[in-house]
Amino acid sequence: MEHAPHMHRDNLGLTQAEAHAQYIREASQQEAPHNLHIYQLRYKKQDPSPQVALAICAKGVEIYEEEMGPITPSRKLISSFQWSNIGKNYPSR
Repeated sequence: MEHAPHMHRDNLGLTQAEAHAQYIREASQQEAPHNLHIYQLRYKKQDPSPQVALAICAKGVEIYEEEMGPITPSRKLISSFQWSNIGKNYPSR
């Protein structure tokens, strides 16, 4: 419930049909499982908006580049790191 107002702001100016279509597109994307935590990042501190998304999911860590679309930005997968390939580095003693 705390995120609902922000989510509604994203649809400001869209017709109900456009908002429904956008929801269906986002919900049906294969690269966006429901248990995904996304952190938006900038290449540089001075950049006005985030261009990269770091996603933590059950499979591992994924990095997406955000591209501006006609209505909403889309994400293009750049790199994927599986949990089985990510190791722990312990300092030498």
